[in-house]
Amino acid sequence: MLGVLCKMTKPVLIMTRPAQASRRFADSLAATTLAKLTVLISPLMQIKPVPAAINLEGVEGVVFSSGHGVENAPMGRGRTAYCVGSRTAELAKAKGWDIALVARDADDLVSLLLASPRKAPLLHLCGMHQRGNIAQRLTDGGLFTTTMVVYDQELLPLTHVARRTLESEQRCFVPLFSPRTAEQFRTELREPQNVICITLSAEIASRLDHSLFEQIVIAAEPTAASMRLALENQVEWNRLA
Repeated sequence: MLGVLCKMTKPVLIMTRPAQASRRFADSLAATTLAKLTVLISPLMQIKPVPAAINLEGVEGVVFSSGHGVENAPMGRGRTAYCVGSRTAELAKAKGWDIALVARDADDLVSLLLASPRKAPLLHLCGMHQRGNIAQRLTDGGLFTTTMVVYDQELLPLTHVARRTLESEQRCFVPLFSPRTAEQFRTELREPQNVICITLSAEIASRLDHSLFEQIVIAAEPTAASMRLALENQVEWNRLA
C-alpha cells in the first residue's frame, strides 16, 4: 500500500470493511481490474466477539445472517443452519452445520423460511447492531425465533492516508456494504473531491449525502458478486472516459 499521496498515480480503491473482509474482496477482483487500481484499506468497523453462553438445547435450527455469526458460534455437529449468503453458508458448513437454506439477503431468508413448514424454535446468532428484524419477522409469521448477540461491530475513523486521498483530486472508488458503515463514512468525510461510491443496496445508498459524491452506484443484487461486477464496470468506464 502506498503511504505517500503523490505516488498514487492510479485510481484508488478504498476498502472500508473490517480488514480481513476488505482484503478478501480486493483479492477477489479480476486481475485486470486490480492492475488499474491502488488498494487502500481503511476499515470503518472492527468485529469483536461478545462472550455468550450459547445453549442450543431444544433449538431446531440456527440462523446465520453473516460470517461473523458463524465465526463466533460453536461447532455445528450436524445441526440445521439457515444462512444469508453463500460465503456464510460455506463457513457454516466448514464448522459442521447442516445447511438447509441459503438466502440472498435478510428479506429473502424470511420469505423462504415462512414459505414452507419449519420446526421451531430457531435462534439467530447475530451482531450487536442488526438490520432486517429477522427474528421478529419470523416470529410474527408463526416461526418463533430468538436472538443472541455473539459479536459487536465497533466503528473506526478513516485512516489519515484515506482521508487525504478522498479529499484530493485523486479518483477514488469506495464500496460500501452496510448502512452503518455508510453512515460512518458520511460522518468521517469533510470535502470529498472525486469519489464514486458503490453500494450493496438502495438502503445503503440512502444513508449517503448524494451531493458530496460524483456518483453513487447501487449493485444490481445484494451480493458480493454483484458488487464486484459493479466496481469492475465503474473502473473500466473511468478508464475509457
